[in-house]
Amino acid sequence: MKDKLTASKAACFLWICPICQGLETLKPKKVKKGFLKTVELVECSHCGSRWLVEEDWKLTLLDGEGNAAKTMHLDDWWRELTERFRMKLKPTPEAGGGIVLKPGEEAYAVSGRAKLFRLREYKPGGLTGVTLRGGGGIYVHQFVGGVTTERAWRLEAEGFLHLTNRRLVFAGVKGFTLTIPLERIVRVDATWRELVVASDRESYLVRFEGESQFKWRWLILTMIGMLQAGC
Repeated sequence: MKDKLTASKAACFLWICPICQGLETLKPKKVKKGFLKTVELVECSHCGSRWLVEEDWKLTLLDGEGNAAKTMHLDDWWRELTERFRMKLKPTPEAGGGIVLKPGEEAYAVSGRAKLFRLREYKPGGLTGVTLRGGGGIYVHQFVGGVTTERAWRLEAEGFLHLTNRRLVFAGVKGFTLTIPLERIVRVDATWRELVVASDRESYLVRFEGESQFKWRWLILTMIGMLQAGC
C-alpha cells in the first residue's frame, strides 16, 4: 500500500473492530488539534473505541478496552481479525432470503442494496450513436493496430448480492438474476470504491451502499477456498 492512509480508507479496509469484533462498525472521523492541524480517527459505533490513523498505515488505540495491541499495521490487524472471523463463519437463514437454495447449498452472506455493472466491449465500427445507461460512464480505451476499441462498465441491475457455499448470486429488484458458480470465478479484486468479480466468461463490478468491498472480497475468496478443500 503506497498511497496515504485516511480514516475513510481504514474504516473500509478494516471491516472488523479490533476491540468488539463488530462488523463494519468503524466510522471515519476528523478532529481538530490546535489551530491548523486536523487528525483522522476511526471510531467504533458499537463499543466506542477510537483509533488514531497514522501516516505509515498504522492504527493506534486511543480509547477502548480489551486485549487489542496498542499500535499495529493495518495489514496485521486485517490478518489477525479475519482469521478470528473465519472461525466463526457460519451459514445464516437471512442470507438465503430471496433466492432458492439447492440441495446441500447453504447461504453465508447477503449485502444491502447494491448496483451491478457488466463489462461491455464495443467492437470497431460499433460505437456510432452508442449511449450508455446512467451509471455506466467508466471507459477503458485501447489502441491496437490502428483501431480503437472501447470497453465500459454498463449498469445491469440494482439489487442484493448473495453468497453461498456453491455460488454468487445477484438478485435484482426487478427480476434480474445473475448466478456465478464459485468454481468459475477466476479473479476477485477490491478497490476503494467497488468490487470486481471475473468469471471465465464475463467481468462484473459491484458498488455497495455503505458496505466494505474488502469484506466481500474476503468472503468470496474464503468460500472458494472452502469449496476447493471439499468443505
